[in-house]
Parts: sequence; structure tokens; C-alpha cells
Amino acid sequence: VASLVSLVAPLLCSVDFRPYFTIHDPVFARLNSIQEGESFPPMILGVTNLFFLKALRNIPHIVSVGSPPPNSNRLPLSSRSSTGRVSGKPEGLGIQQLSLRKFSPSSLLNAVKMRRDGPLCLMTEHKEAIWSTYSATTKPDTSILNRLIDAGLSPRVEESMSVVNNEILRRHFLELTTNFLAPFSPYFRTTMPLEGSSPYTDPPSLPPFDANEFLASLSARGPGKFILKRMKSNWLDL
Repeated sequence: VASLVSLVAPLLCSVDFRPYFTIHDPVFARLNSIQEGESFPPMILGVTNLFFLKALRNIPHIVSVGSPPPNSNRLPLSSRSSTGRVSGKPEGLGIQQLSLRKFSPSSLLNAVKMRRDGPLCLMTEHKEAIWSTYSATTKPDTSILNRLIDAGLSPRVEESMSVVNNEILRRHFLELTTNFLAPFSPYFRTTMPLEGSSPYTDPPSLPPFDANEFLASLSARGPGKFILKRMKSNWLDL
């Protein structure tokens, strides 16, 4: 949860996020009472109890990370059994699974299989995957995905390679955030205090912000090459 929230830095996460959510949390009763078709409140929950997969079937996005503990009776992905598979696609949700591996025919088949099974397949075996009802407006950045290093089975190699992968991903999201904030730079550039100015003087006031004027200038400016090459559709639809 902390990793997801930090990816939008320096922007602040404006939704409720709880790294250690349990069934004893007072909010759980309210979330558990959400009926099919009702919107799930905007929040990020970190859980280890797989009971939430059954209890909160209306949750729109599920991210599974990490490795199962050594004493776990859940099978790893590499030793999957052909029997006992749970058909776990939540009712009423069009789940899309996004593979984080390099693109290949085998990874495509695995993605289709996990999309069909749904997140309830985590009840029988652990796998790192994403299920989401969100229809992406941007294309997968294959240049970033192909730079990520598969650490293999060695814990020592996995630890060192995770540092490299973390740096690649954080640089990528920092670039995304920087490009997202670029249209707002005129509102801050002219109000920055001069170097060497007294810290006791009043800070300069921000220029007035007009939403219609900003959107008109944004439409004329365009999204820029960085975002345009990643778009699936007209960026103004955002």
C-alpha cells in the first residue's frame, strides 16, 4: 500500500488507504454490506486474509504481490495442479488481468487463463497478478516492461534485482508525474521566491486559477509526445 501511494509523489494521495486492514476494522461491516451494482468507496486496502476475496466481491481492483510463506499449503504458480481449481470470477464484474511479465505467447495465455479464473484462484495457489475493472486509456509501456529483470529462484539474486526493478519503475512513474504536472508549471514558476531572499518575507501569492481558461490552454497545447505515444484513444476523452 505504501508503495502504491508513493508512486504519485510529490502529489498527495487523496483517498483513504489502510496498509493493515482486518475484519475487526469498523469499516469492514459497511464494506461487507455493499450490494451488487453499488460503487465501492475510493480506498486502498492492504490485506493478508484471503477471506476478503469472498467477502468484498464488489472491490474493483485486486493486486496480488509477494511470495507465499514456506509453511503455506497454497501452491506456487510453477507447481499448479490441474485439479481443484476455483472458478473465482466475481459476479457482475468484467475482470481484466494485466500481465507484468514480458510479452510472449505463453504470457498471453497465462493472462487469459487468470482473467477467466478471477482473483478467487488465489485461494488455492499464489500468483502475482492484477485484476481490474478499469479500461486502460494508455498502452502498456513495453520498453519499461522489457527492462525489468526476472530474478529467478535465487533469494540472493531476487533481492538485488528487486532493487534494480524498483529504481526502473520509480524513474518511470516520476517521469509520468512530471509530465502530468507540466501544464501547471506556469502557475508556480512565476511565484517561486528568488534565491537568497529573506525567509521572513511573505511568500508571493499564487496567480488566479480559472478552470475554463486552463482547459482551453491545455487543449491548444496538446498532451505532448510523452503521453501521446502511450494513448489508446483521443486524450481529450480523459
